[in-house]
Amino acid sequence: MIKNFWHYLCQNHYCRDMACCVSTIKLIFMNLNNFTLKSQEAIAQAQLIAHSYKHARLETLHILKALIELDPNVIPYLLKKLDANPKMILQVIERQIQSLAKGTGNDIYVSPTANTAIQKAIVFSNELRDDFVSLEHLFYGIFMANDDASKIFAAAVVCPFPALLWLQRLKSPFFPRAHVSSQRTS
Repeated sequence: MIKNFWHYLCQNHYCRDMACCVSTIKLIFMNLNNFTLKSQEAIAQAQLIAHSYKHARLETLHILKALIELDPNVIPYLLKKLDANPKMILQVIERQIQSLAKGTGNDIYVSPTANTAIQKAIVFSNELRDDFVSLEHLFYGIFMANDDASKIFAAAVVCPFPALLWLQRLKSPFFPRAHVSSQRTS
């Protein structure tokens, strides 16, 4: 029964690898109610970006572009604190996105690396004992996904340890966050 289900799923979106189907199923069954409104908006924006470029897969590059463009007070702020230039990183992301293979059809499927990044974001939010997955968690998940998007950070000399410290500082109740209007929308 399961084998037939995977075969049916792969046939329906012209996929040749089961990993793509597995990651698609995980995202479909993921509870987006555990994401803040802004992070839900970022995932939706990433899907629109992928669709506008006629890409069949949602990649971490799409999510990263959405994170940077969505709210200038969160991820661009964090990148500036890490001595990285958000505009330059966005230009590199744009070039990388343009080089991705185009797909056919209207359905967009989650790549295994994007799924890994989202799963790491969920784990990170749980480690910090946060109730919701925020933009910062998604940023960290992409940072730790070890793919093209994380290589952009390495090229911009953004190291994971200072990034982790800044993320923890942003999420800490002991440090004021003037750039965030409410807990639920970040």
